Parts: sequence; structure tokens; C-alpha cells
Amino acid sequence: MIFLNLIYNIIIYPIIYIFSAYAANGAPILFGGRGGPLDRGKKLGNKRIFGDNKTMIGTLSSIVVGIIVGLIEYPFLHYMLAIAVLLTIGAVFGDLLGSFIKRRLNYKNGASFPILDQYGFLFSQYSLHCH
Repeated sequence: MIFLNLIYNIIIYPIIYIFSAYAANGAPILFGGRGGPLDRGKKLGNKRIFGDNKTMIGTLSSIVVGIIVGLIEYPFLHYMLAIAVLLTIGAVFGDLLGSFIKRRLNYKNGASFPILDQYGFLFSQYSLHCH
């Protein structure tokens, strides 16, 4: 029984907890690319705000999929719906902030920015524990 508790607490629960952010982060790969760029081609100074890879449908799909994950988890862990909404919003805005920063630093669309691209959305999870 202690072993099962450890497996749940160390492996399963953390996956359940962060899954909405992971799902929100991956949704644009499946649903994005349509609906035009989120920034509608607008620039801040002489640089695009987000670039062509941040689309309306991609952003909307991130939010919808993250919340759906929370709704699926809700019957089992009632508090997870609120957490899923917050993590989803944090993941989406963290991703947009990363894209904004990359445009300011002259990174091309799709170019990798170490750490920011791989773990930026996890800052939303960290912010939930700072209160």
C-alpha cells in the first residue's frame, strides 16, 4: 500500500495536476494554423507582435482543450477545474510572452529559444504555488 501511495504521489498526481497545461501547449499542433495570425500582422515598432505561428485558432484551441481537461478531472478532483483554468491561461500567456520576447530579440518564427520554449509554460504552475 505504501508503494502505491508513493507511485500516486510522485508520478500519477503530478501528471494529473499539470496535464491541462501540457494539453493546452500541444493543442495548436493539432488545431492551429488556421484563422490567421493572432496579431493580425500588426507590429510594435518595426517588429511583429507575435508572428505568423501564433494563430487565432491555435490560441483558442489551447484554451478550450486545457479547460476540457479540467472538466474531465473535475468529477474526481473537484478543485482541479479552477487549477486547470489557471494553468491553461498561464500556459497560453506564457507561450505568447515567449513569442513576443523572441520577436524583440530577432528570433525567426519557429526558431528555438533555449529554456523559454521548452519550459516557459511551467511558470504558470510555479506561480500557483507562490501565494
